[in-house]
Amino acid sequence: MYGQYNVLTEINSSHKEALHSSLIASLLKEHEILCAFIKLLSDYININSDELIDGAVDTEFVCSESKRIDILVRLKFKPSGSEVPYYRVLIIENKIYARDQPQQLDNYFAALKHLGYTSKEIVLIYLTREGLKPSEYSICADTEENASLIKLSYQEDIMTLLEDSLALETVQQNFRLKSTIQSYKELLVEHLFADGVTRSPELVWQFVNELKTKVLSLLQQRYAVPDEGLDKNYSTCTEQEFLANFPKSPLRFGFNIPLRTCSLNNKDATIYFCIEIEYYICYGLSLKVDGSFYHCDYKENHQLLKDLGRLITQLFKEGFENHYEWLGWKYFNLKQSKDKYGPNLRVLDEESRATLQDDAKRQALIDSMVDDINSHMCDLEPRLLELNSLRSST
Repeated sequence: MYGQYNVLTEINSSHKEALHSSLIASLLKEHEILCAFIKLLSDYININSDELIDGAVDTEFVCSESKRIDILVRLKFKPSGSEVPYYRVLIIENKIYARDQPQQLDNYFAALKHLGYTSKEIVLIYLTREGLKPSEYSICADTEENASLIKLSYQEDIMTLLEDSLALETVQQNFRLKSTIQSYKELLVEHLFADGVTRSPELVWQFVNELKTKVLSLLQQRYAVPDEGLDKNYSTCTEQEFLANFPKSPLRFGFNIPLRTCSLNNKDATIYFCIEIEYYICYGLSLKVDGSFYHCDYKENHQLLKDLGRLITQLFKEGFENHYEWLGWKYFNLKQSKDKYGPNLRVLDEESRATLQDDAKRQALIDSMVDDINSHMCDLEPRLLELNSLRSST
């Protein structure tokens, strides 16, 4: 029954993408559940679970020096009346929270081909909450044309897999396995899907703009954002665009506030403080060079970012993650909120909606978020001040 004790809820696993991958992979290691999964895929590709004779499931599969596949499933089939087996390898890219990386699916496809699989044998599975399509940054037209690309969703496909698995006799006879599947199903219902999508985009817009005002005030005091900057919008979209598209569109919304200008590799650059709404709110520092925010991956753009090495190192120490759009990003860690990540603004449950509607509770939540930002920015401030020398030395 929903609302009772659930160990997965207690360890905050709804927010941990790697744990979702591990849970799904562990279930797929059960032969009958793997067959149930293959039956789901048979609507998209020509495979038959009755012909499966062997399967191997790995998480964080290393396909190159710096690239790991969330879940890799290697399958061997043997049609009845045939001595010749056929193979399929499933690349499951789990995007319950994380962002697309540049050429991510392209690189996985190329890596598996390098390992000896043919284009026909490789199946790319892009798993999101709603069954969204991967971005153009992750997969190019050639890869999409040559590989089998399947878009799966947690809301329908994973839930169907869990329900089908619970009906299996082998699961019914295994108390621990049955209990795990039930707990995971409840976790998805209660913490990822809630009551559908938020019906209160106006409430979210008000909340985010009140947060922006408080953040601007903090940054003006600490980083001397010009007074006139407090009157600027800095939002990534207009109110009309937000109300028309949120939360139906997968586009990310938020605001970007310039903090420091510097010169990197003889190019003018600006460090921004950013807040972004995905499913939960994240914040951090980004970098704009030549009008683009897509230069932040330290490994891919080491030459450009080498003068920011001390800043990026400090971001890492503070728990921020590097990304091609972020020098460092992280979710909130809130002391005054039951959910340290803050409310899921795309899927507001009743408690979160009540918090945003109550002036005192909403302001307490915003104050807690600003305190969290301030605690980390205090430690980042010396590294940001170093950027003044980068500008003055050019």
